[in-house]
Amino acid sequence: MTQIQINFLKAIYEEPKTAEQLCQELNITVSVTNDPIGAYYNELNRQIGYPSEQECEFEDMFELIENSYGVPNKDTYYIKERGEDFIKNLHKN
Repeated sequence: MTQIQINFLKAIYEEPKTAEQLCQELNITVSVTNDPIGAYYNELNRQIGYPSEQECEFEDMFELIENSYGVPNKDTYYIKERGEDFIKNLHKN
């Protein structure tokens, strides 16, 4: 797992967040002028490698819930139990 993926899971551990919130928290630079509706969503997913070409353990650690407005930047990332367990074990070491 990459450091950005670990940081992403840590960021959503306490509470779900949108792509825009996560990009700001993870210091991911985004050019909104090219894609104001999906820029944060697209860049965050690119940085964390989601979705991946092959099924991987990382993708089982969080869930992406689409909002009802059709604006990807407002979709919300939630940590799953497997992701919580990973973060808890990370803090133990």
